[in-house]
Amino acid sequence: MKNIFFLIVFGLLSTAGQAGWIIWEVYRIPGSKQEYQSTLYYQDNMVKTVDEAGVTIIDLNAREITFINPSLKLFWKGTVDVYRKEITASAIRLLQKQLLDIPENRRESYQELYDNMIRDMENPAVTFFPAVTTRLEMTDEIATMIGFRVMKYRFYSDGFLREELWMSDQIRISEEVNLEALNLLLAEMMMLGAGADYRISSDYIHLMKAGYPIRAKEFDGEGDMETEVIKIENTRIPDSEFIVPKGFKKVSLPEILQD
Repeated sequence: MKNIFFLIVFGLLSTAGQAGWIIWEVYRIPGSKQEYQSTLYYQDNMVKTVDEAGVTIIDLNAREITFINPSLKLFWKGTVDVYRKEITASAIRLLQKQLLDIPENRRESYQELYDNMIRDMENPAVTFFPAVTTRLEMTDEIATMIGFRVMKYRFYSDGFLREELWMSDQIRISEEVNLEALNLLLAEMMMLGAGADYRISSDYIHLMKAGYPIRAKEFDGEGDMETEVIKIENTRIPDSEFIVPKGFKKVSLPEILQD
C-alpha cells in the first residue's frame, strides 16, 4: 500500500458539469500471482479511492480527507492540518510507550534517539529532503491497451529508473482534478519535504497532465510494483459517491486507521 496514494495523482482544474472518470485498476508485485484491485473516481476536484483497505475521499477545494470503513460503518473526516496534527500526536504516544517498554538499564542509550524522533515530528518544517533530479525519456514503443492508444515512457530520478509508463493522451483526468493541489496535499499527508519524491517533481506532474498511465511499472528498491487499468468510464458521477453514507459513526483517526 506504500504508493496507493500516488496512484491517484493526476489532473488540473475541473469544470463543473463535465463528465468525471471512473477507473478500475489492478496492482501486483512482479512474479506474484496475487492481485489487488482499486477503483478510482475523479470529478470536480474530488478524488475517491476504493480498495481492500477501505475508502478514501479527498476534497481538494476544502483540503479535507475522509477515511471510511464500509464493513464497520465508521468514518473519520478532517482537514490536512488536523490529519497531520493527529497522526503526529499518535506517533509520539507510540514512541513514548515503546521507550517505556525498554528495560530501564538500557533505556538511557535510546533516550536521545527517541527524543530526536519526537522533536522532528513536532517540528516537521525543520526536516529537509534534497530535491531529486529527474529525466523523462519517450520511447518509440506504441501499442493499444483496452482500446486506448498508448506510448511508453521511462522516468528517471537521481540517475535511477523509477517508472516505465504506458501513457494514453485520450484519458484527460487533467480536466477534472488540480494536480498541483493534489500533489501538495499528498506530500503534506506523508510528511514529505519539498522534492522528497520524484512524483512531486514538475517533470512528473507535466507528464501526468498529458494523459493517464494504462500500465505502469515502478522500481524503487522497496519492492517493485505493477499497475494496470482494466476498465475506464467517462461519465457524470453522482455527488453521493463523495459523501459519507448515512448512519456511519465518526471515530478518531487512530481508530479508523487501525480498523
